[in-house]
Amino acid sequence: MSFFTILLIAITLSMDAFTLSISYGMLNIKKSMIIRVSLLVGVFHFFMPLIGLKLGSFIYEVIDIKEDLLMGIIFLILSIDLLINMFKDKDLKGINDNIQVLLFSLAVSLDSLTVGITLNAIDDRIFLVTMVFMIVSAIFTLIGLFFGKMIKKVVGIKAEIFGVISLMLLAIYYIVK
Repeated sequence: MSFFTILLIAITLSMDAFTLSISYGMLNIKKSMIIRVSLLVGVFHFFMPLIGLKLGSFIYEVIDIKEDLLMGIIFLILSIDLLINMFKDKDLKGINDNIQVLLFSLAVSLDSLTVGITLNAIDDRIFLVTMVFMIVSAIFTLIGLFFGKMIKKVVGIKAEIFGVISLMLLAIYYIVK
């Protein structure tokens, strides 16, 4: 498979990270946390396909839950968390602890797990493919978080409401999908 095709797959896998990052970027997130989240999303996009490659469909048979439903539940939890944080102290908003960072990274990386099931079909250069996934997803997350911060400065509190609504719509989409 050509590098261009691998790059297109990586971009596709990173779009949910980008979209969700814009929502979270509208909240008060420190630059150090933005970098941390971006790096962790990249790491998840590196390892999730490898896990999917090794475990395959066995994971979903054991858990007995569809990937979309699991992703929808995680988005719903994140949107409820954001909604609650809207009414708390401004410094508590956004991704501000390890659990939120892990949930965010997991939520936007689940699709990489299923891609991992067919990773051998994509390309036999597994390390190259997963490195491209990692780099692209980290960059898209970083751009989304910074773009969200810029939107927040222009739009204000409406951006927070938009972020919560976006997450809830994503949750509903994945749950009913």
